[in-house]
Amino acid sequence: MFIFITYLKKINKYIKNNSRLYKLYNNNFDSVVKKSLYFAFIINLIYGLFKLMTGIYYISYWLITLAIYYLLLCFMRISIIRSVKNKFGENLDKEYKILKLTGIILLFLNIILSGIIILINHQNHEIVNFNNLIYIIALYDFYLIITAFINVFKYSSNKSPSLLASKCINLTVAMISIISLEVAMIYQFGDNDLVFLNIMIQISGFVVVIINSFMAIYIIYKANKYFKNKLVLN
Repeated sequence: MFIFITYLKKINKYIKNNSRLYKLYNNNFDSVVKKSLYFAFIINLIYGLFKLMTGIYYISYWLITLAIYYLLLCFMRISIIRSVKNKFGENLDKEYKILKLTGIILLFLNIILSGIIILINHQNHEIVNFNNLIYIIALYDFYLIITAFINVFKYSSNKSPSLLASKCINLTVAMISIISLEVAMIYQFGDNDLVFLNIMIQISGFVVVIINSFMAIYIIYKANKYFKNKLVLN
């Protein structure tokens, strides 16, 4: 195993040193990242609007509320990216302020999320039948959650706090998608077992709130630590 890992590291180093594509990406990192984030925003926006229209079509108040919450997070993320004028990590004071504000907002939104979970449990008669479309939605949602977790850990040590803030919001967006998917899948494959639905939604909702809270507290702590260290140095 150790030899395999060492071999992979050598391959990775070789690609970094010799790949023109990697060099092009590395030399245009900020431009490439911004474009990819804008593209991801467009895809998320379309998906969020799909959720909203589905909720309106089925007159599902919990799905409408969840879709609005999802769209709010998407616009919050893109506003963070747009606040970086030139390069990521260029204005650390501004970006750490954004990071701290993001943490505070995520903590506040946890209250709204808790309300949404309660709403789902009290309006479980609103059945949303996605038919075969649910498989595509499931693939997309699992892709979102996996990439979101990877990116949060990947960018936790990145020099740009704005990028970290964006990735934390991505994770929240992905977790919200998983909750709505869970409801749809239980309705479609669980024989309308409302007791099981309530239990699962309460558990998953609690897990999402806990993860979101820890993440929010961590980025607030990270921002406060930066300003504290800066104050000591000055």
